[in-house]
Amino acid sequence: MSHPREEIRATLERFVEANRLAEQDGNWERLADFYTDDAVYVYAGLAANGMVEARGRDEIRRQVLARDMEPYRGWTFPHEWSVIDGDRIVTRWQNRAPGRRPDGTFFEAPGISVIEYAGGGRFRYQWDLFDRLSVKSVKEESDAAAKR
Repeated sequence: MSHPREEIRATLERFVEANRLAEQDGNWERLADFYTDDAVYVYAGLAANGMVEARGRDEIRRQVLARDMEPYRGWTFPHEWSVIDGDRIVTRWQNRAPGRRPDGTFFEAPGISVIEYAGGGRFRYQWDLFDRLSVKSVKEESDAAAKR
């Protein structure tokens, strides 16, 4: 069953705004309210199999939004665009470290998310894909620039 496009769009807009607030105050855990009790969140990581998976809202809050976001305090994750197809959302965003290069460009690496909407303002699934080695490189570059 596909939910109304406007309902999905409104939820996505609230989610993007909640992300902006989390960037400002570092409280990523508030985003857990956007997931169903049995949601699954998967992202490309540096684990042995290359993927990290959290099952259920509480594990998403504890693992993805608290533990895994902690090293990225001060970073922003600007949303660039999204596409809605039925109950599926695809978004593109940046992993943006603090500061800028001498030429004015940002320290950043792109990412995409595929999200499945469950209704009631919640998501049942999210799959994030980004190059962890590029993010690591961006972090190192930003950290070195901050020391200068």
